[in-house]
Amino acid sequence: MRIAVVTTGDAGRDPGMRYLARSLHGVGHDVITVDGGTGAVEWPGSAIRVPSRLPLGPGLVARTARSIQPRSLRAAGYHRRLGHALRDAHPALVYPMSRRALEIALQADGAALVAARPSWGEPLERDIAAVAPYEERWSISPAGPGVPHHLPGVHVEGSIAPDRFRGTTIVAAYRQTATTPGRYLTAAMERAGIEVIRVGARLDWGEVPDRTAAVIAVESPLPPVEIHGDRKPIPFVFWVHHGEHHLDTNLRLLARYGADAVLLAHSWHLAHRFPVPVHRFPFGVATELYAEPAPFAERRWDVAMVGAGLHHGGGRYSRRAELAAALRDTFGDRAHFPDRVSPEELAAIYGSAKVVINEGGDRHRPITMRVFEAIGGGAALLSDDLPGMAVLFARGEEYEVIGADPVAQVAALARGGAPLAAAGRRRAYAEHTYDHRVNELLAIAPRVAPRAKRTPASILDADVDSLVVGAGASDAEAEQGDRIVWAHTSLGSRRVDAALVTPSDGADDIGEMVAAARRFVYAVGDRDLDAIVAAHHPAAVRSQIAGGVARYDLEPGTGYRQGDVGH
Repeated sequence: MRIAVVTTGDAGRDPGMRYLARSLHGVGHDVITVDGGTGAVEWPGSAIRVPSRLPLGPGLVARTARSIQPRSLRAAGYHRRLGHALRDAHPALVYPMSRRALEIALQADGAALVAARPSWGEPLERDIAAVAPYEERWSISPAGPGVPHHLPGVHVEGSIAPDRFRGTTIVAAYRQTATTPGRYLTAAMERAGIEVIRVGARLDWGEVPDRTAAVIAVESPLPPVEIHGDRKPIPFVFWVHHGEHHLDTNLRLLARYGADAVLLAHSWHLAHRFPVPVHRFPFGVATELYAEPAPFAERRWDVAMVGAGLHHGGGRYSRRAELAAALRDTFGDRAHFPDRVSPEELAAIYGSAKVVINEGGDRHRPITMRVFEAIGGGAALLSDDLPGMAVLFARGEEYEVIGADPVAQVAALARGGAPLAAAGRRRAYAEHTYDHRVNELLAIAPRVAPRAKRTPASILDADVDSLVVGAGASDAEAEQGDRIVWAHTSLGSRRVDAALVTPSDGADDIGEMVAAARRFVYAVGDRDLDAIVAAHHPAAVRSQIAGGVARYDLEPGTGYRQGDVGH
């Protein structure tokens, strides 16, 4: 895809823009940056640099003309030139780095889509977030399309009978907590007769049976699952639960895991950011938590919601807190807004509420677990207008969208929302339980092709947060888009987190690199660095972390980054 990243400032002074350009280029897009800076660029792809003031030139007349221009006139001309440059670049998608850059993008070209930040408000008509759930070409990775579940009119048919997948083995890798959706998918797999091998803090490929149909890593509380041993040719998928505000972390985790595909719970407009195929894989109803729903008229609360920020708000939850306060003022003790409860308590609350509101904050636009929890409990759902919701449920028939007067909407639903609640629950139990998700997972797994063995640079990610140095710096930089990578030839007096020593490095270079390393040294291939490392770091401990890569821990037994690291 041809993507433009535009700023009204100088891209050379914007680390976020440089990272975004590298990240987009790294997964295979044709990236153009449009800005008002000068000088050489430091990222791949092409750059269009627009003069912020005219006329150009060093002469007295030009300097005087520039100096006397009114600020408003100067800005208007500059923004117009940015728009013309953006139009002439012919991008399919534009990433604006500010609200003003968004306005310029919208005025520049009526054909290109924009990727606006969630904090800027509801998705615009030309926002990729609004378009992608309904058009496959905007929700695929450069690595190729995934199985098209949850496109309009597409879902997986099949029985959800017990033991239907008996004889299948799947490894589920996630930290076991009460609230992770991994627990519900695991329970559904076991109901289907699958042998589920549960892995918590550490996945060792040497312990993964060869008969395994797939390994699924679940985004869950950090620290992430550690991966050890030589990779086996078994499909490995990563179930991603969050949108924009966790995207960079999830890109790093994907590289760390070496996963072959992503299962994306929502925010399908982000598929183009991943270097592997992306499959739609929403949350579902955990049927084991819900009994037969209580009659609508007999429910204890008119309205309920469980979540953060309901009482104090601030920041991303300001609107949520205001909405909860207005509902408490109107419904009194018939409104119930606890902060944190167990999943079992949450199911009981939603099973006793007539209406559940779903306000997601402004960090991303998620089709949250709350959607399925509320509908699974038999409540009428009043939700944000979330991109893709209308693929899963029928708007106005199985849920309603929060409008200008949500208090009046809640009152109306509390009186007459029983048909809507019943219709939503019927749809969920027909298509959107975790038992259905198991069918989808087993349809996806055979389509997942195991990737090639991870390279040395990608292995570093488990230890190194920011800086790597070595003769192989060009390869490391290509793979580590969110790292600063120094070649040893430009190291100077800098200290770095780690040194990467490759077979082509000479003894003099190795000494400089090892001396500069603050915490780790990696040796690729058969390099024996024991003597050189010991000369600079006598306490270092050597271990083999993967095939062909040894790691020297220069400060064993200490917490990484506990001291002053100088950046």
